[in-house]
Amino acid sequence: MSTRLIVALASVAAAVGITVFGGQPAAAMPVAIPAAPAYAVPVIHGSSLDSYPWEPAKKVTVWHDPSSATFRIALQKKSGTGWKTVTSKALGQRGKTTLGYKMAKEGTVQLRIAATEGGKTLSASPGQKVTWKRSRSVVNHRYSNYTKPFAEADGKVAAGDQARHGLYVWTGRSARTGALQMRKNGQWVTVQKLAWKKKSSGIPPLAIAKTPKTKSNVSRKYRIVVNASAYETGWTSKTGTVRHENPRSYTGYRKLSYDYMKKYCPNQIITVKKGGSESTAHSGSLRIEMAPGYEGSQHKAIALHECAHIITFRLYGNDLEAMDRRLNKIFKTNNGVELVADCMAYRMGADRNAAVNWYTQDCKGARGAAAKDILSGRKP
Repeated sequence: MSTRLIVALASVAAAVGITVFGGQPAAAMPVAIPAAPAYAVPVIHGSSLDSYPWEPAKKVTVWHDPSSATFRIALQKKSGTGWKTVTSKALGQRGKTTLGYKMAKEGTVQLRIAATEGGKTLSASPGQKVTWKRSRSVVNHRYSNYTKPFAEADGKVAAGDQARHGLYVWTGRSARTGALQMRKNGQWVTVQKLAWKKKSSGIPPLAIAKTPKTKSNVSRKYRIVVNASAYETGWTSKTGTVRHENPRSYTGYRKLSYDYMKKYCPNQIITVKKGGSESTAHSGSLRIEMAPGYEGSQHKAIALHECAHIITFRLYGNDLEAMDRRLNKIFKTNNGVELVADCMAYRMGADRNAAVNWYTQDCKGARGAAAKDILSGRKP
């Protein structure tokens, strides 16, 4: 009886007459491949290759005639000019045998199916090239306009406080790990480990990197890395530079500003504008920019008004729309956050008669109660 081996892999589907659906072969009619021995080897009716480029593990399912003979089904890899068996199994009695191979490194190899006996190859299919190449990691910054770590802090963070930077990482194939790294002595060192749990749908998991706490005045460089997985490449952020400042070491105009507000804003980053008359409190970075040139009661009033903004921003966190809705309703205006800052400043000791363009002098009833609540850490 002549021998024959009927085999097929996905990319050689046309050659052996297999119908392919979605890149995977369906059952095929037997096609004879001559083999050397003078006795029958099992007839293989078809095979399918489960092989996605981002997967290091490759799986081949072989359908064949059930047999109790001593034959084995082998998965072989091209090695130089020859073929090397990477795994083999005795024939499945139900006519189906599954073989697997995990690639040790990214690249392309050739695999084939063979019928073997006693370590000898009796017949084999044509070679099939399979590839493992990790796909790109899908990473998004929590705020798309801040693409460097801690850019939300405008490059400054108070001693003892922590700037934050969030990253969404898609984990549809596997959980991911990473780290916040700091540049030290010419090397990147890990200062915080990060993790993203596996999640196959919806918004990807979010991890928050936080700068280390420090009491010193120092500038440091940071980056965030997402480690490679079996399926995705690694990812590294841009480098962000952060100035850690201890407000207690301020001098000159910044010190005067800080001294006015430190009872209520004890760890406040303050910068001084180069000109102009309008001071600003930033809701994202929680930084205060003081306009230059103010003195005495004016200086104190402005410092406390801006400090009131920071207290309010911290209380509401990222929900600033809710803050506006609530304060606008209480003050019956579209600028309630400014009016409540005035009422809070009066409670903190600002002089109502200071030559400042106050937004309101009316802090009675619900208005005064709102100012009191926010200063006590409660939302009105």
